[in-house]
Amino acid sequence: MKIKAKYKVLIVLFIILIIAVIIFAFIGGYTSNAYIRANWAEITPRVNGYLKEIYVTNNQFVKAGDPLFTMDRYPFKLAIEKSQADLDYAVAQKGILQDQITTASSQVKILENELVLADTERNRNQLLFKENAVSRQQMENTQTNYYRAAQNVETSYQTLKLYQDQYKAQISTIEQLTAQLNLAKYNYDESLVLAPFDGYVTNMYLMPGPFIQAGTPLFGIAQTQVCWVEANFKEYWIGSIKPGQEVILSIDSNPFRVLKGRVLSVTNAVNRLSTPQMVLPYIEPGIDWIRLEYRFTVTIEILDLPKDMQLRMGTDARVFVLF
Repeated sequence: MKIKAKYKVLIVLFIILIIAVIIFAFIGGYTSNAYIRANWAEITPRVNGYLKEIYVTNNQFVKAGDPLFTMDRYPFKLAIEKSQADLDYAVAQKGILQDQITTASSQVKILENELVLADTERNRNQLLFKENAVSRQQMENTQTNYYRAAQNVETSYQTLKLYQDQYKAQISTIEQLTAQLNLAKYNYDESLVLAPFDGYVTNMYLMPGPFIQAGTPLFGIAQTQVCWVEANFKEYWIGSIKPGQEVILSIDSNPFRVLKGRVLSVTNAVNRLSTPQMVLPYIEPGIDWIRLEYRFTVTIEILDLPKDMQLRMGTDARVFVLF
């Protein structure tokens, strides 16, 4: 009787094993190499400065546009005032040059009229000199007056061109100073750092006072109110997984609650070498006897998440996809 009972147990275990194999081979695919993911961003200032005030605490929920911290804004305010003063002076100089161009243009017209009169007088005296109606001295004096008038016109042209060139250069200077003023205003605005989106402040341990370099990551914001699951399946199953398939989930932070999900997408390419700075993702292959099976990431949408259940980015998950 003992032998028969032992055989019964073995037969039951064998049947359970067969059923498990059928389930995992034909009905669905399972992996425990999965985790919760969410959108997140490193908070880095865009300007250098001394950290003055901090408005949030670690793990605090913030909304997009909420102030996070501010630099000492006084130097940025001074930069705006200086840039504005330089721009105002340049605009005033532009007005002066405009008046000089107007005056020089009027002077050119006057001297051009004088040149016309001098040329007329010269031609008339040359005819009169041929008829002995005027002396050579008179004729030469009119020629001298003509050449002097022509020289005055040429000088006025040069003066007008000089003012016009200075005016063009002043326009460029004003554009440059306007850009500097806009940059100073931008730096002033960026000295107050705002939340880029709704989320939870993460790994924030700051105190007022230190000098912060632009581009230095200070803490992060994780948008864990909108999470999904990334599950790394062995290539044995990946050919049977398609977008839209139903998924059963278990999150390790809530192990006794079963969630439903849906396959959103399947990674189409992975890197087979653990080379850093590669665009394609590298996923550590699993050891299956001798041959290493590579894994592909499956993105899974979580459906009908209970309101009292908060997910945290990085939490382990267990996933079963129904084929």
